[in-house]
Amino acid sequence: MFRLFRNQQKAKTNLKVLLLIFQLSVIFSLTFAICLQFSDDTSAAFHDIETLDVSLQACTDFQHTDKNCHYDKRWDQSDLHLSDQTDTKGTVCSPVALFAELENTGEKLKKSKWKWELHKLKNARKPLKDGNVIEKGFVSNQIGDSLYKIETKKKMKPGIYAFKVYKPAGYPAEGSTFEWSEPMTLAKCDEKPTVPKKETKPAFKKEKENSQKDIQEKSNKEDATQEAVTKEKETQSVQRESGEEDEKSNEADQ
Repeated sequence: MFRLFRNQQKAKTNLKVLLLIFQLSVIFSLTFAICLQFSDDTSAAFHDIETLDVSLQACTDFQHTDKNCHYDKRWDQSDLHLSDQTDTKGTVCSPVALFAELENTGEKLKKSKWKWELHKLKNARKPLKDGNVIEKGFVSNQIGDSLYKIETKKKMKPGIYAFKVYKPAGYPAEGSTFEWSEPMTLAKCDEKPTVPKKETKPAFKKEKENSQKDIQEKSNKEDATQEAVTKEKETQSVQRESGEEDEKSNEADQ
């Protein structure tokens, strides 16, 4: 009986030792696994940061490029906008040749075709609506480093006009593909011909001189006539007196 109890105690002790060894082995395994996991995460984190650095080297022109930061090959990256035009504030009498200026804020204009039209509008209410196309062409007349000019070949009659500039093929336009100038109103003015002052002064002066000359000549003629009449009367009077004296002298001699 005593021996059986002793064997049971010994078995329990051995079981506890085995259980302790198993626990220690599990703890060691978990520790090793955790260390290995931390080592793998660190290398992955560095790899992710490197990938982000590469992706941050993105395009800087989101307005004019697609989602892959690529320009349309049809477009030379020129960017023209209306900056000036014929001033028609107040009353401007027709006929007048109209013009507009465009400033290029992009790259040099090389191959893109910027088309323009001159419309005669029904009214100046905005947004402007298409009217009759009077003239059209392409922007090509460069008058400065980044300045271009468009103008009409003939003078315009009374009416409301506006330039319409179309953006070229490949231009990344969002919404509108064209740009209007401000409406330009030309009035019909009835101008009466007037003689310039520089021409009227000499003419008036000459006419006045001629009139005075005629009056002077007429006065001189009248004076000469009067003088001739007076002389004739005096001559007749002298002759009469001389005749009377001769008759008296003859009577005295007799």
